[in-house]
Amino acid sequence: MTEAGEEVLGYRNNRKTEWISEETWTQIEERGQIMKRLLYSNSPRLKDKISKEYRGKDKEVKKSARRDSREYTERLAKEAEVAEGKKDMKTVYQNTKKLKGDYNQHYDLPVRDEVGAYVTVEQDKLER
Repeated sequence: MTEAGEEVLGYRNNRKTEWISEETWTQIEERGQIMKRLLYSNSPRLKDKISKEYRGKDKEVKKSARRDSREYTERLAKEAEVAEGKKDMKTVYQNTKKLKGDYNQHYDLPVRDEVGAYVTVEQDKLER
């Protein structure tokens, strides 16, 4: 079943969220490393020390993420204002939808048939 799924559907591409900066991603990874150390520590004193470190890093990550979100929102609003001045309504509508929060680009995952060609018709995809 797994092999058939990998063959037909392929792997999902992991996309990073566009509004989170690289600095924040590195802080998130550091926080994950601290959590691993916390999970594998046995000593109660060591667990207390590492948990304090984790709480501090968690606060930094959340603060950085809030800053990134604010900057992203301001950047989209400025882009929409500039596009409106140039009468580029497509960009205005796209940025407005993103700011509103209902903006999802629906990526329709490709499905291959037995020969290896992509199936495009929805009914054929469901049958496959």
